[in-house]
Amino acid sequence: MSIDKFLEAVGLKRPPPTDVIFCFKKFYGFSQPYWEATAQFSPVGGAVEVLVECPRSGAVQAQHEFYRQLEARYHEALTAAHKAILRELSTASSGPAPPAAESLRLVCISLPTTPPSAEWELSFEDSARIHYDVAFQGWQPTRVEVTPC
Repeated sequence: MSIDKFLEAVGLKRPPPTDVIFCFKKFYGFSQPYWEATAQFSPVGGAVEVLVECPRSGAVQAQHEFYRQLEARYHEALTAAHKAILRELSTASSGPAPPAAESLRLVCISLPTTPPSAEWELSFEDSARIHYDVAFQGWQPTRVEVTPC
């Protein structure tokens, strides 16, 4: 029995790791483990949800560095994401009206273990309650998923 299972069995939980950027909330020990976290994201002036692929021990330095790069390059990434969303919507025979860039609200950042070489994502919602997941490889969008909230 793992230490975590033992602690849960006796009604205790291991506290989340302390981190300089991420406030870890809940750990998911799937085949690709990750932490659900929140973090202050200066380009939006508040906290966003962040899914951090990492072991229970917490984020690695590459994730911290990439998060800071993303803050610095967010407007570039937002512009690229918006263009990818518009391209995706233009190929659909029906669907939501194309959103204005300023209506996109960042709701989640997904960080892989080795960003930006591995796929990472930005998730947005717009004023029409449509959810957009935009996957990136490096700084270029690679796919878009559109779903109603």
